[in-house]
Amino acid sequence: MFTVRPLTIKDLDQVIDLHKRRPTVFDGYTDDLVKTYIDQHLDSIFTDPLYFVIGMFIDDQLYGCFTAKESENTPSWTWGHWVSRLSYDKRACSTEAYHTFRQGEKILFDEMEVNRKLNRFYIFYSLDEGKDQLDMKSVITGSERRLKQGSKINVRLAKYKWFTDCVIEPNTLPKYSYQKSIAMNRSWPIRTIIRMGILSE
Repeated sequence: MFTVRPLTIKDLDQVIDLHKRRPTVFDGYTDDLVKTYIDQHLDSIFTDPLYFVIGMFIDDQLYGCFTAKESENTPSWTWGHWVSRLSYDKRACSTEAYHTFRQGEKILFDEMEVNRKLNRFYIFYSLDEGKDQLDMKSVITGSERRLKQGSKINVRLAKYKWFTDCVIEPNTLPKYSYQKSIAMNRSWPIRTIIRMGILSE
């Protein structure tokens, strides 16, 4: 049975196990720096109040989680890393999994929009050549399935107006400190993009 809820420090061991069992990747790309960055920040996501972490469970075993982080300086947040067990991918195609994932998204957006009163957020992902990844109706964190079910667009995301914050060329750093933080404070050998959504209601 699928369930979803915010994670707490009591879930840390399961989160560590999840990351050990599946290599950490950023939108299809991985290297030792990605793994090191995630490993170094695992403790802080449960102790730093700026973080908010959602976990997806199957029969009380953690099968996937994603993070969000509130900005220290502006009324905004960043939609962060998603990782899941390999066996999750097969079971995630079910209707139950889809609705559970949507419940997790509702918890996330309620926390950031309603409880924390944040009016914009950022997403960082790879910008593949030959693909129109500037259209946020079809792309978020590299996964079209998270936005659509047939022709139904994610209602929460549809409330946002989307802008390109910056495109980052391979092996370069963005200009501003908040952009560097979103890009994990490193350069990437792939072309990347930061998109900003501003709540229109």
